[in-house]
Amino acid sequence: LNSPSLTVAGSVITVSSAYVSDRGMYVCTATSSCGSGRASSILEVEPREIPTIEMYPSDLQTVTKGESVLFQCRYMSGIPTPIISWARSDGRPMPPNAELLSGGVLRMNSVTGAEAGSFRCRAENAAGSVESMATLRIQELPRIRMEPEGSVTLMVGSPLVIKCIVSGDPIPRISWKKMGTSLTQLSTNSATLEFASLTKEDEGTYSCVASNAAGQMEDRLQVIVEENEEYLQQGSYPQDRQSPQPAHRYPQEPENRYPPEPENRYPPKPENRYPPEPYNPYQTESPENIPNTPSIPVVEHEVNTRVGMNVDLTCMNIGSMPVNTKTVWSRADGNPIARRHKKADGILHIRGAK
Repeated sequence: LNSPSLTVAGSVITVSSAYVSDRGMYVCTATSSCGSGRASSILEVEPREIPTIEMYPSDLQTVTKGESVLFQCRYMSGIPTPIISWARSDGRPMPPNAELLSGGVLRMNSVTGAEAGSFRCRAENAAGSVESMATLRIQELPRIRMEPEGSVTLMVGSPLVIKCIVSGDPIPRISWKKMGTSLTQLSTNSATLEFASLTKEDEGTYSCVASNAAGQMEDRLQVIVEENEEYLQQGSYPQDRQSPQPAHRYPQEPENRYPPEPENRYPPKPENRYPPEPYNPYQTESPENIPNTPSIPVVEHEVNTRVGMNVDLTCMNIGSMPVNTKTVWSRADGNPIARRHKKADGILHIRGAK
């Protein structure tokens, strides 16, 4: 009875703050002149240990809208086994897409943005309780739209304003590129490009790129600048605004300045000077009438992103192309494009870049 948790006072033994080492059988013996008697009691002490927990994979996670996220609050120690529960730290109800799974797992599928915030994990057993916090941040890929859209055709000297309307979380950064015979990075981060008076050199495809931590998106506008008749004639008057010319500005040539040529100065050439080409039933069109295949300029466009991000690559023709022109994507190194990437309407959707 040398345990510090045991106290003996007469016929009473008191156990305070019991240890596992205090468990066992305790015997009480009473003696008198008539003899002695004995009784026993068994004390069972169950081990108790306050829980300890850790958050996996991290107590702070950042995901993009539409993705799924998982937090695991796993206990490292605790006797008896702790009971784990989850709740929002601000007292709001848990999101409808939240699932509480075994092993202290909190999973949310296809997040919309409303799930962002802090969540409290609580582990509790008979020995006590402990809490840990997990924070979820939700970001949104940039959304982008250009005004005007697609393609515009304007005359030389016309004004043009191109707007790049973006949204996303965090707020995207804007950059501009011009694609013509070469790729040019424009030195502006404004959401608007303004041309007071278009020239032929302004013709090309303008690309607006919106980037944030979630990834980047791009939209393009093709600008075609046509030269009007007045511009082509370089200062001559159009037919509906002809300038009156003074009569007889220069002296007129006298009639019959040179004597007329005699008729039949040269003898007529014989007909069928060259024999006709032999008939070829397989020839459908003469070679000189076959249109030339249009040359397609190649413009290199570099896109920088991080591992795991989503990127859309757009292939847009520059200038006039035949109606049946098709866009075909392939890798320059000859390797096949991964099946998780999708191709539609000239756009290659890269998902989870590696």
